Amino acid sequence: MTAPPSPPGPIEPQVEYLIRASGIDFRIGGNSHALNNATLPFGLALANKGFAAVLENPHLRAGLNVYHGRLTYEAVAESLGLPFFPIEQAAARSEGL
Repeated sequence: MTAPPSPPGPIEPQVEYLIRASGIDFRIGGNSHALNNATLPFGLALANKGFAAVLENPHLRAGLNVYHGRLTYEAVAESLGLPFFPIEQAAARSEGL
């Protein structure tokens, strides 16, 4: 599905340039459906299960950097010289908050 042509205006040439340069048609109706289809299951899992979805889903786990102020992504913690907490440990320590 391709987006309908936008009405001409002062910004249209720049938008067309970005689309040609990136190969991504990000106008409404462009790839927004694909993005929605790819991300909706994660949003629904979070809405339905809360933080338990992060513990169950490896993709959500991989996207978590900080939980209740604790760094849960080891590479980020190392690069900042701060302590790293595995997700389960950060979640367990946060239950008492």
